[in-house]
Order: sequence, then C-alpha cells, then structure tokens
Amino acid sequence: MKKVLALGVALGLTLLLSGCVNSVDEPSAPQPSSGDAVPQAPNTRQPSIMVNDTYYFITGKSANVEFDKNDYLGTVTSSVPLSEIPTKNEQSNFVMEGTPYAEHEDGIVVLIDGKWIIFELWDDELVNDYVNH
Repeated sequence: MKKVLALGVALGLTLLLSGCVNSVDEPSAPQPSSGDAVPQAPNTRQPSIMVNDTYYFITGKSANVEFDKNDYLGTVTSSVPLSEIPTKNEQSNFVMEGTPYAEHEDGIVVLIDGKWIIFELWDDELVNDYVNH
C-alpha cells in the first residue's frame, strides 16, 4: 500500500513539474530599431513628439549637452495620453506642455527631469506601422 501511495505521489509530482517545464512562450511583438524604452503596458504607444510634421521617438539615451533658452527649437504646446499618437506639431504623448526641446545631431532632444533625452527619427516604414497600428 505504501508503495502504491509513494508511486502515486511521485507520478503526480512528475506531471506537475513537467507542465512547468513544457510551457510555450508567446511570440513577442516586433520592436522598433532602437529597442529602447518600448512601452510594455497594453494600449500604450512609444513616447514620441511631433516637430515640423515629423515624428521623433524616445531612445532612452541622454545627451551630454547644455542648451541656452535661445537654442531651443520650441516647447511642447499640447499633449495627448500615452495611448495616443501626437497629431500636431509641438505635441507629445509623454511630457507636459511647456517642456523644451532642441535640435541635436541624433535628432531631437527633450528636457526630461533635468536631462536632455535623445529622440530619433524612424524610417518611413516604422512610422507607418506605428501610426496605422
């Protein structure tokens, strides 16, 4: 009787553990080229800003630069929730109105928490996928 009970417990544990080992990972969604700072929550978009009818997307990298207010290209004049895409110039889906931005060799930099964060230009295919998704 003890052997049957021990065999039953061993079989149960084996089945339980094999279920954990054989789990199948879901395929992940395609990521932008930079791969940095991609939102993971449902219904969120890549942090972005529209400047001169062009989308710029966060890289998560800071630029070691200083700008005088005279060097600013402008400030964010309106914002939309992170679940939406900016549709107007000087609009963002991640920072508040009044946040300054400036031109940088890698794209645009936006002043976030006292640091200039780089936003890059994506190629047309990535932008179209982003806007139409």
